[in-house]
Amino acid sequence: MQQYSQYFFIIAIIAVFYFLIIRPQKKRQKDQAELMSSLVPGTEIMTIGGLYGTIVTIDDDRVRIEVADGSELVFAKSAIARVVPPTVDEVDDEGEDDQAEAADATDTVPDSENTLGEPEPEPEAEADTKPESADA
Repeated sequence: MQQYSQYFFIIAIIAVFYFLIIRPQKKRQKDQAELMSSLVPGTEIMTIGGLYGTIVTIDDDRVRIEVADGSELVFAKSAIARVVPPTVDEVDDEGEDDQAEAADATDTVPDSENTLGEPEPEPEAEADTKPESADA
C-alpha cells in the first residue's frame, strides 16, 4: 500500500508541474506565434521596450517601424510585444454619430444646475433697506 502512495505522490508532482509551468508556457508561445503571423504594414504596435510605432515593412526576422514622421527604426520581429488597439480618434462613421448624440445629450444642462450637477445656491435675502438713524 505504501508503495502505491509513493507513485501517486510522484504522479501528482508531475501533474502540478505540467499545469503550472509547461501548459502556460506553451499557451504564451502559441499566442506570440499568432501575433507574429497577424502583423501587416500599417499596424500600430508596442515593442517589449515600450516603444510605440507603426509597421512600415516586414522581413523574415526584422520589422521596420515608423515612430515619428520620417523617423524609422528596425527591430527584431520577436521584439514586438503587442498590437495596440485603435484609439477613440480612429472611430468609424457609425461611432461618430454615437459621439454626436452623446454630445447633444450633455449640452442640455438645466439652468438651475451648475457644471457639477449641483443646484445653484439660493440668493441671500436682501437686507432691510431702512436707513439707520444717526441718533442711535
